Amino acid sequence: MKNKLIALLVMLLIVPIAYSASIELSVPSTIMQGESETVSFIIRTDSLFNGVVYLNYNNIDSSVNSVAVTNTSFNGAGPYTYGFDWNVKGITPNQYIISADLRNAAGATLATNQTQGLVESSAPLILSKSPSGTITSSSATLYVVTNEDATCKYDSVNTDYDSMAKTFELTGETAHTQNLIDLEDGTHNYYVRCRDSNGYKMGESAVISFIADLPPYAEISLSDPSPVKAGTIEVTLLPSEELEESPVLEYSFESSPGSKRLVSLTRYDDLWKGYIIITDADDNKVGTFYFSGKNKYGSVGDIIKEGKTFIVDTTKPPVPVNLEAISKENGKIELNWYYEGEEIDYFKIYRSTSSGVDYLDYYSETGNTTRFTDSSTEGKVTYYYKINAVDIAGNIGSLSEEVYATSNKESSNGEIKNEETPKVLPPNLVIKVNDEIKKVEKLLIDIEAISANFENGENQGLISDLGLMEKVKTAKTTLENLNIQLADLKLNYKTESELDSELNKIDLEIKKIQQTTPKEITLIEKSDSIQSLGQENIDLAIDKLFMNSDFSLIDKNNYKKQNKVIQDNIEVLITVYSFDIEFIDGQKEEKTLIIKSVSYKSSEIIKDVILFEIIPKDTAETSAEIDFLTKNYEVVEEDPIVKFGFSEVDFSGVEIKYIINKRVSVSNAGK
Repeated sequence: MKNKLIALLVMLLIVPIAYSASIELSVPSTIMQGESETVSFIIRTDSLFNGVVYLNYNNIDSSVNSVAVTNTSFNGAGPYTYGFDWNVKGITPNQYIISADLRNAAGATLATNQTQGLVESSAPLILSKSPSGTITSSSATLYVVTNEDATCKYDSVNTDYDSMAKTFELTGETAHTQNLIDLEDGTHNYYVRCRDSNGYKMGESAVISFIADLPPYAEISLSDPSPVKAGTIEVTLLPSEELEESPVLEYSFESSPGSKRLVSLTRYDDLWKGYIIITDADDNKVGTFYFSGKNKYGSVGDIIKEGKTFIVDTTKPPVPVNLEAISKENGKIELNWYYEGEEIDYFKIYRSTSSGVDYLDYYSETGNTTRFTDSSTEGKVTYYYKINAVDIAGNIGSLSEEVYATSNKESSNGEIKNEETPKVLPPNLVIKVNDEIKKVEKLLIDIEAISANFENGENQGLISDLGLMEKVKTAKTTLENLNIQLADLKLNYKTESELDSELNKIDLEIKKIQQTTPKEITLIEKSDSIQSLGQENIDLAIDKLFMNSDFSLIDKNNYKKQNKVIQDNIEVLITVYSFDIEFIDGQKEEKTLIIKSVSYKSSEIIKDVILFEIIPKDTAETSAEIDFLTKNYEVVEEDPIVKFGFSEVDFSGVEIKYIINKRVSVSNAGK
């Protein structure tokens, strides 16, 4: 009986069930080309079933090609219905056809339906657009081609046609152009929509995207603005953008344009600085700078927008003539003179209470005028004067002939009245100031010689890495300021004790300059090598990195494995300089400069990098013995262990620089 029941059940499963079904399509008679339209179908049946509706299209674009139907899809209690709608787009202006084939789970067709309509021309279609990729100019032309005559607009933000801010310069037909100027470096996106003559507007924007990679340019400025006089001139180069490597700056004179001279540059944040030396032999020459720089995209620029040329003027202005000194009322003394020659900036006045006035007796200055009134005089004192001219380039002319006059200011009982207290330093104290000026002037001459030696001597790379030219420049600026202070002392009344106090301060500044300003550098030894990275030191560095963290031992081991892959592509080139520095006061210091160039030998870029430097004890006992030239560092242990942070490391590499304040064997320092 059991076997019969099973057989009966099997027979029941294969007996077909008869039922009727239909499918109806509902579509618009007209579909606008390129725009979404909603279509639908509805199934009617007297019995529930599982099946599939297969959809076919002619001149229609749609992602819906079939729709599954199950027993639970239907509504009602019999007859049953099921409806479905979806979106389609017309492809080209012509007839379109949509057909539906309803099949059951066994694949048998239960019903079919087909309908048709028209695809009409609607919004314009953009067939092509440009530019794209990378351009190397600050100007570009937007170019669009449409399938029909249209008016096109564009904007930097994606919005509808009516809200777009700008219309193409040339538009109304099928070709549309718009010129763009003053483009900046970076990615530029422009959104374009068009409207045809029937008023149909594009519902979606076409995007024109490109990268502007403009060649870098430079602006040049001089510490002594053109026209320049003889001496050491600081040159500052400001690039228009971040450069991939050090720029090249050269200059030549028009008399020999083929003989270019290289300017050694050092980076200071966004600027590059170097020095040129102008001699008397360069007088009346026109100099021209030449620049070359490469940005991170590889574009090379050579344009100098400001400061490309400079004029040299080393000729001293002529001597003023017919100088006369006239005593006036209230003790004033008036100077008058005649000057004929090149345009001058101002005149310098020199004064003394004894004959033999020279440059150390500088007293005051006046503008581009041939008259000066000295109001700071003492009664019955004879004053001696000379003057000279200073031209626009700063050249100081020779002193004039000497003249003198006696102040007729009245005094009481041989003493100066209170209201006539001298406004300038008494003549007997001016001598002390002049002696101090001689010290400063001599030291300035030494500084100029040191600057020229560093600029043209050997070991240029070492001088640049140590920033020695900057130290010399700082000393020169300080001395020039001291000269100004000393000149001011002669213009203001002080007692002898007050003056001595001021001169003692200046003496201390001079001594400090002599102790800290480098005079000469002597290279003792240099070594280049490749550092081998021992696993023991790598593990130690990783342990220091995870020190005081809550990472588990498993996390640390996983990190070590990942780091091992990176370490295999790391190369460290070591350059070690052992050298002596002699300062102006004759003292010497022994030092060692260590430069490590770390590069990643892969096409990839490592982001957020921490480099650990474990410095051997025989190189430095503690971090106190080290001056770090690479500033993004942190001392992990005084042992010393130091870490440096970098935003990224790639094939071009990064540098770590530090100075050991003693002489170290280059073989030990290169470990």
